[in-house]
Amino acid sequence: MKLVKLFAVAVVAASAYSASAQSSGGQLLFTTFTSTAGQGQVFDVGGAPLGSTFDGEIYTSLTGANGTFQAAGGIQTFQGPVGTSFAGGYVVAATTVVSPNVGVGANGFYEVKVWNASAGSTFEQASTVVGAQVGSSASVAIGPFGGTPSSGPNITAPPVNTFGSFTLTTVAAVPEPSTIALGIVGMAGLLALRRRQ
Repeated sequence: MKLVKLFAVAVVAASAYSASAQSSGGQLLFTTFTSTAGQGQVFDVGGAPLGSTFDGEIYTSLTGANGTFQAAGGIQTFQGPVGTSFAGGYVVAATTVVSPNVGVGANGFYEVKVWNASAGSTFEQASTVVGAQVGSSASVAIGPFGGTPSSGPNITAPPVNTFGSFTLTTVAAVPEPSTIALGIVGMAGLLALRRRQ
């Protein structure tokens, strides 16, 4: 009886390990460079291709649902234009990033999030700085994620250069609640004054 219980515990533990091993660890190749027009290139708010003052990071999701994307690390710097030979606005140096939520061999989704590096070391930090330029690609289905599966041959990590090119936006100041309250009181006063007349 003890042997049966021990075997059952071992099977459950192995299943849990296998499930956790498959729910993360899938790899993507972080390079946005492509020769396909309208893909992989990012522009600043003025419409110029991004240069070395901008960083980007890959976020991954198994389902692609809002709120399920997680940073995969491997922050990269964009390369700006080089004369007439290179348009700029791409991450050229390829780095392998490991997904925290999509396993090896699984299909999933990615987004490229971009910000100006002077505004913070992460997209989330830069998104809180008024005047910072930030942006995100649309969610893109990709797969299979690369790596070494538990059985079978190694899977090559696919590049993340299939998203549609996009332009960053500027983080705007959010009015403080007291400013909003003051505006409401002012409007109420104007309405009361108008009723009297």
